Amino acid sequence: SKTTITIPDTVTIDGITYHVPTINVYRTLIGEYNTWEKPVETYNAKDIRKIAKTIFGDVTIREPLEDEAYIYSSNFLMNPWYICELDNQSNAKFGKYFFSRTYGKGKIVDSRSSEHPFKGKENAIIREIQFAPDFEHFYMFIYDSNLKFFTVEYYDKDLKKIWDREFEDTEIATYDFTKNNIYLVANNTLYIINTADGKDTYAPKFVGEKLGVRKLNDSLILFATSQYDAIIKTDLKGEIIWKANADSRVLNVYSPQVIDNRLIVNMTTENEGEKFLIVGENGVGKSTLLKLIVGSLPSNEGEINIDKKTIIGYYAQELDGLNLNESIIDNFNDININEKKLRNVLGRFLFFGDEVFKKVGLLSPGERARVALAKLSVSGTNLLVLDEPTNHLDPDTQELIADVFKEYKGTMIVVSHNPNFVNKLEIDRTIVLPHGVITYYSKDLVEYYQKLNQEKA
Repeated sequence: SKTTITIPDTVTIDGITYHVPTINVYRTLIGEYNTWEKPVETYNAKDIRKIAKTIFGDVTIREPLEDEAYIYSSNFLMNPWYICELDNQSNAKFGKYFFSRTYGKGKIVDSRSSEHPFKGKENAIIREIQFAPDFEHFYMFIYDSNLKFFTVEYYDKDLKKIWDREFEDTEIATYDFTKNNIYLVANNTLYIINTADGKDTYAPKFVGEKLGVRKLNDSLILFATSQYDAIIKTDLKGEIIWKANADSRVLNVYSPQVIDNRLIVNMTTENEGEKFLIVGENGVGKSTLLKLIVGSLPSNEGEINIDKKTIIGYYAQELDGLNLNESIIDNFNDININEKKLRNVLGRFLFFGDEVFKKVGLLSPGERARVALAKLSVSGTNLLVLDEPTNHLDPDTQELIADVFKEYKGTMIVVSHNPNFVNKLEIDRTIVLPHGVITYYSKDLVEYYQKLNQEKA
């Protein structure tokens, strides 16, 4: 890894000036995304056997079978694991676990959790195993997303259940724990649960839907999904000390910490959503997934839940959202924008002067694509869905349009195998089909699928 610290920016908050350095960390992951290199093992079989025996007792460690690893295509393997099977099979809830040996920072995964694309998983049921601070007990957190049912179970070293708690009508559950208590928010209520017997240490308190909870030395910090009261500090009994608002609705919370009595947290808000890239071999259903998300195609099974505040903008390869009988500028009549600003926008998409009065039906495919993308850029959406937006565009135009959409502050979902274009968009994470694995963005992964699909074309 390489870390550089640049000249600090100056920020003024409540009349006080702070110097905030910009820290850039560059991480090198050798072989993780390249089939032509041997992956570097952060944890080898000896390390994992020692860890697994400490946690579970007697275990069997082995290499994964083909259907027990993340396989993105016939010849591309990512995120190798060692398989840990418990010798103690007295409890069916404890069976087989995946120990990451390269990617995932040593993550341990229950083989049946629906979060992961392994054979034998349970649909719609998320399982998380956590180890108590004494390493003599286990917590099992189980969430059924169909029934909206959340369960906490506490086990001893011999996998015997000591107690359990069940919580109905739970959309989101979040927790933190110490040696003595579990701090859990489920069904909009804060529960402080005694670890020894599973009973409430203090009376439960209604706190609303929460994305996260963090136990500090003398207090709790709760993170909400709403813009108002987005951060709440309580005492250790759950009594509110103070509240703070966010700029807009909160989507995600990362890495909260307290330094010098100041709370530092990375929050993704509705106005600054994440950017997702979808990749996969041709024919695995990338465009179909986008059509399901935007509602232009009905789903055969499962659910797609879109928040009522979400405004979707959709760019389809077919460009069927334009009126071919109207001029370029008339296609913006349903957008609340004055002509001067609209002219500036169209100029960024290379339409100048009287060109804006051309009928869309007479334009080339590349020109129509620019009109559709220009309209999306001023549509006021907070979820932008782009299906192969660089088709029909020359490289220079692709670069110009990438510069426009790099500034987009909402959530973006893009299907593209164009590395130069998606690099400029500053993608956060990648969804790999058909398995639905979500990983951090990697240009190597995009280039791999670009090459693979070109070879198979």
